[in-house]
Amino acid sequence: MNDQSVVHVAVGVVQDKSHRVLVSQRALGSHQGGLWEFPGGKCEANESIEQALQRELYEELGIRVQRSEHLITIRHRYPEKTVCLHVFRVLEYLHFAQPREQQPLDWRAISALNPAEFPAANRSIINALQLPQYCLITPELADQSIDSYLASIVSALENGIRLVIFRDHHLGRQRYIQLAKELQHCCAQHQAICSFNMPLDWLETIDAA
Repeated sequence: MNDQSVVHVAVGVVQDKSHRVLVSQRALGSHQGGLWEFPGGKCEANESIEQALQRELYEELGIRVQRSEHLITIRHRYPEKTVCLHVFRVLEYLHFAQPREQQPLDWRAISALNPAEFPAANRSIINALQLPQYCLITPELADQSIDSYLASIVSALENGIRLVIFRDHHLGRQRYIQLAKELQHCCAQHQAICSFNMPLDWLETIDAA
């Protein structure tokens, strides 16, 4: 399939001061009608993605985008067409969002977003939003004591890290699993996610603990 047959769409993730995100409901007679989606629309000919984002959010919501950053690009194939969603976090904007096209709007907590209520192409946006924005990839243990190593991880957790990826290719199975269990406990205490980069049979040992 060549790129000319792909529909390019600019999508904005607009948040309020409580970090809720704005979603709108598609008209019942439209494609995927009745489902909720993040605001945005198709890029016009000779229009950049950023220009499309600014135009679409003004037309739909009456807001003027002042600053945005790229979040994710998603390519999804429906039976009738393929779409490429260029998704941006809208960091600053002017005016209050209002339904300029009479579409239902709703502000929702990110944790409350239900993928089943959104088009399939939007579900990867929800996954991206629900993951922590920053992660810590652990350094190698090397000659450090486990206590000092864990103390550095705990310090990062106390400063807001909510995703820790444990990777150390120089540890043997027993030492790796011992340290992984300690890290899992630390992350659980701080309501953080701990991900492991290791063979699957090692992971089963940790999950069974």
